Amino acid sequence: MHEPGCIPAALQAFAADGLARALADPRALARSLGEVLSDPKAQVWFDAGAPLRRASALRLDRRTRMLYDRRHVYVNGESYRAGGRDGKIMRELANTRGLSRQDFEALSAQARHWVQEWAKAGWLVFDSAST
Repeated sequence: MHEPGCIPAALQAFAADGLARALADPRALARSLGEVLSDPKAQVWFDAGAPLRRASALRLDRRTRMLYDRRHVYVNGESYRAGGRDGKIMRELANTRGLSRQDFEALSAQARHWVQEWAKAGWLVFDSAST
């Protein structure tokens, strides 16, 4: 019998197994929670952004959701491991929604790459009040 609306038992078992593994690892559970909580609503979209300019301060786009915990920052449903100076600057970005050029330059090469990718995705925009 053709039942297009029926969720297959194999898919349910696969999902249950994945959930059991996530619940068994507190770090995976925390990461999943951060990704879900920072995921934008379905009707939210971003226009492609511009490359970073040399003397630019940045701010999060008003639609961007950014959260953090002790190990990760979460931006629009994605997680990034950030500790030390990078973690401190990223937590400040999440709290103030802004990033000075000096803070950007203080980030590690990996974290600067993330910020540049976020700017290209339109998640960060130039802060005209600071430029």
